[in-house]
Amino acid sequence: MVKYRKAYYKAEKALNCGSLQIVILLGMRKMGKTTVLEQLAKNYNGFYLDFKKSKDPKQDYLKVFEREEKLILLDEMGYLPDFDAYLGALDHDLASTGKKVVFTSSSYGALKQLGKENLGGGRSHKVEMFPLDFEEYLLFSGRIGMYGEDYEPTAQDVDDFYRLEGINEDMKFIINHEYMKETFTDIEVARANYQHAVRDVFLTREQHESVVDILAYSLNQEIGAKRFGKTKTGIQEFGRKAEILNLSNSLISYANEESKKMSAGEIAQIIAYLLYAGFLFVDLTVNEQGRQNDDMLVSRLLSVRDEYELQALLNDYTLSVISPLLYTRLMIDLENIVGEKFTMKSLSGQLFELAVKSEAVYNESSYLSHTSYKYSTAEARVDLIMYGSSIKNGLLLEASTGYKTDEKHYIDKIFLTADFVRVLTDEPGVYEFNDIFYRIGYPKALFMISKGSIFSLETRKLPNNDTIPVISSSPYEKPN
Repeated sequence: MVKYRKAYYKAEKALNCGSLQIVILLGMRKMGKTTVLEQLAKNYNGFYLDFKKSKDPKQDYLKVFEREEKLILLDEMGYLPDFDAYLGALDHDLASTGKKVVFTSSSYGALKQLGKENLGGGRSHKVEMFPLDFEEYLLFSGRIGMYGEDYEPTAQDVDDFYRLEGINEDMKFIINHEYMKETFTDIEVARANYQHAVRDVFLTREQHESVVDILAYSLNQEIGAKRFGKTKTGIQEFGRKAEILNLSNSLISYANEESKKMSAGEIAQIIAYLLYAGFLFVDLTVNEQGRQNDDMLVSRLLSVRDEYELQALLNDYTLSVISPLLYTRLMIDLENIVGEKFTMKSLSGQLFELAVKSEAVYNESSYLSHTSYKYSTAEARVDLIMYGSSIKNGLLLEASTGYKTDEKHYIDKIFLTADFVRVLTDEPGVYEFNDIFYRIGYPKALFMISKGSIFSLETRKLPNNDTIPVISSSPYEKPN
């Protein structure tokens, strides 16, 4: 049986909308965009064209409008010279031929801008592909048979997810020298093929490879300016003994050496690039007084002049890697050099919190920014996962792989009058409701967030004033 990423169904649904002709498939390298295009081409008798392999991209592009197929799948648009000019008139070309098109590029930033400007204003639909979410992993590893299926995941399932155990090799990706070099090449080619000036964040090849240091050691912690150049490669994963290991071939080791040479301004530019290119997301503070604004975050990063300004900015925002899979892929690269596995237990709590927030970012993704939220008061800060854009539809979630006693958690202490569903996760596999908040074992909680059923939790007041939990089925359905 053929299995599909969720992005496939989202693109399919958009194409089945009668008035919509253009779908932009966004995502970093190795996210599976090409596979989605090929599946759509096969299932809808479409024509697939890869500009990266084309000998004459301009002629091939012009000829697609002469073909009989009504669905056109265009891969690696960044390799088409003057592609931004062509795409600016794409909706008019399609209207005259009655065709629909899905296109993608590994130049993530370029498509973000095109989606906002050349093809903005409702002229296109954006579908973003992230690394596998937990429910997708369970499907492709054979643990579930379809999206929305009931399943009781285990802690081992979560650990296997971080390492992508039990799935086809072609679905795995390792962030190594080759990955970063090819990513840099894709971005540079797209940059050269822009016809018009663009507002973009570009790095040198050396800077681009050194971003891995930020990816590897940010995890779910605040990025501190003084950390760069001081982190010992491998210490976090393998302990002090890593100091004597020969890690000269490690991309992380190389990045660490490069970061030592950089000024605060260069580091800030790399962070801005990571945000722009989809590697990172930012936590924004939300409470009854409003929401923190991130509109100027990239601009502020690009204007950093010294370590003081960088640290002040990083104190205002928490930046995290977009997926725990990016982090663990880096660590597997390091393990291959060391010849030893690091202990997941020491990182499981941080990885789980990152996974929870990543799933929320996936569900609420926007082609303009990747954001997560924390509901903040003077007493505490807890993760806020919003359904739609309304705070009132929010879920207050305190993620933990340990066990929090009444004195240690905050879920039941933050604005009880607010219209939130409150969930506390814990290592024990319990599922209970105490009239105020749900306590859910962390594998089950992650699964419920990934498939969307967490948003069906609510409290129902009965005539005798008893309170019971109500759980309905997953809101995620395969589009018709």
